[in-house]
Amino acid sequence: MRATPDTKKKELFLLRYLLAVVLLAGIVFMVPIREIWNALKTSRPMPLIAAMAILIFGRLLVSVRTKTLTDVQDLSLSTARLFEISCASTFYGLALPGGFSGGIVRWYRLSQPDGNRSGALAAVASERAVDFLVLALFGIFCWVADAQPDRPPMVAWGLSAAAGICLLITLIAFTGLGGLTETKIRGIAQRMKFLPEAVIGSITRIATAFVPYRAMGSNKLMLLFGVSILFHVLVTVSQYLMIISLGLGVSLISIGWVRAFTVFMTAVPITPSGLGVREVSLVMLLLPMGVSAAQAIAFSLLQFSGLLLIALIGVLFDIRRYLRQ
Repeated sequence: MRATPDTKKKELFLLRYLLAVVLLAGIVFMVPIREIWNALKTSRPMPLIAAMAILIFGRLLVSVRTKTLTDVQDLSLSTARLFEISCASTFYGLALPGGFSGGIVRWYRLSQPDGNRSGALAAVASERAVDFLVLALFGIFCWVADAQPDRPPMVAWGLSAAAGICLLITLIAFTGLGGLTETKIRGIAQRMKFLPEAVIGSITRIATAFVPYRAMGSNKLMLLFGVSILFHVLVTVSQYLMIISLGLGVSLISIGWVRAFTVFMTAVPITPSGLGVREVSLVMLLLPMGVSAAQAIAFSLLQFSGLLLIALIGVLFDIRRYLRQ
C-alpha cells in the first residue's frame, strides 16, 4: 500500500520532531543538566533584562522596514499591526521546522486584510532576502575583524555562499525580475503549456507583484538596508548582554559571526524552531573560545527565551484581537 502525500508530510513532520528530541537528548546525555542549571542560576538579571528590551525594540524597528515594502503593494497595514503580526508569527513558527516557516504565517497574516496574497508574498520574500543578505555580510565583517585565532573557516565559506545567494535573490526582487514588464511576464507564463491554467495564473500574479519594487527610490532602499543593519547590530548587542549575564569571556565581535552562522543553520527546516541544531552549533563554535558545553547550552536557552518572550507578546495580541471580534 503506497503512502499518500499527506501521510508522507506527516511522517516527515514527525521525523523532524524526533530528530530534535534525539539531538536534545544527546546533548543532555553528554552535558549534565545540573551544570546547565548552575550556569543559568548564576546569570546576572540586569544584563538579561536589557537584552530582552533590545529584542522587543528590534522587532518594532523591523516593522518599519516591513511597512516600507507593504506600502508598495498597497497593503493596508499599520506599523503597529505589522509588529503584532511579527510577534504572532514567531509564536506559530516555534512549532514549525526551521526559521523560514514563520514567513509562511507572516505571509498569511499580511494578505488577510486585502486578500492580496501575491503582494504579501512579494513583500515577505523581498524583506527576507534583504534581511539575510545584510546578516551574511555582517557576519563576514565580524569574522574578518575578529582577533580570535581559532575561527573555523567553514563559517566564512558558509556565510559567503549565503551572501551570494541572497544577493542574487535581492537583485532579482528589486529589479522587477530583471526588468521584465507585466506583459512579458504574462507572455512567458502562457508559453508554459504543460502547466494547468490555474498554476500559470498564480505564477503570473506572483511574478508581477515584484514589478513595483523596481520603482522604489534610493531613499526607501537606503531605509531598508539601514534598518536591517541597525536591527542586526541591536540583536548582536542583545546576545552579547546575555553572554555578560552568564559571565562568559566572548567578545562582541565574536558574537556577531557566531550569531550569523547559527541563524542560517537554524533557518534550514531540519527541526522545529531549530531546536537541537542551535545548541549543537553553539557548542561547536564556542568551545574553542573557552566556553564549556554547559555554558554554551545555557546561552542557547537564553536566546530561546528571547524568542519565547516575543512569542508571548504575539499570543497576547492575538487574544486581544479575538476578544475584540
